[in-house]
Amino acid sequence: MPPYWIITSDMTPEKQDEIKNNPKHLPADVVIVDIVDENNKKKSSGEARINFSKNNICSPAIIHLAHEDDSMTIVINPFLGVTDIYDKYIEFP
Repeated sequence: MPPYWIITSDMTPEKQDEIKNNPKHLPADVVIVDIVDENNKKKSSGEARINFSKNNICSPAIIHLAHEDDSMTIVINPFLGVTDIYDKYIEFP
């Protein structure tokens, strides 16, 4: 189960480290398959960042999740937040 955490730009470095040392986890058996960033680069390991500003404006991203034989695609739009959720793995050009 890959961990994730939510940090804000106004947190001190110490607070950010504290949050990272106590990460949240997805439900059992749910995995992050990959995350496609704003440069259309797919990342399937390591750390990926999706930055949200105070106005809920964010960098575009596509998150692919899986649970056993099921897949899900979450599309995040820079100005609208989460814009689409699909019940399968979808690649976008």
